Amino acid sequence: MSDEPDRRTSPRASLFAGIHVVLPDGNEMEATAFDIGRRGISIWASGVRPDGLVRLTIPLDESEPPLVVDGRVVREFESDGGAVWGIEFVDLPEADAMRLARFVEARKEA
Repeated sequence: MSDEPDRRTSPRASLFAGIHVVLPDGNEMEATAFDIGRRGISIWASGVRPDGLVRLTIPLDESEPPLVVDGRVVREFESDGGAVWGIEFVDLPEADAMRLARFVEARKEA
């Protein structure tokens, strides 16, 4: 783990799931999500930290289609031969923000 202070501005929920990432150069990769909130997500990935927007496809609930969002890596630290990226969502539509808020709240109550 990192010694950096937690700079999150919204509640988070655990989300151990595989996600699909499209990098700014168009290359694609798979990553593992750790947690998610209304404003961002933490993932473990291999490779070089991307400069620019990434597109994430995130499975939240089997009863709904995956969430597809754009984000920017705002922090990174090395972990287990790869890196943990803290990604802040960019231009998240309100409907998606509300869906995330419901997901986080449901996980807190579980």
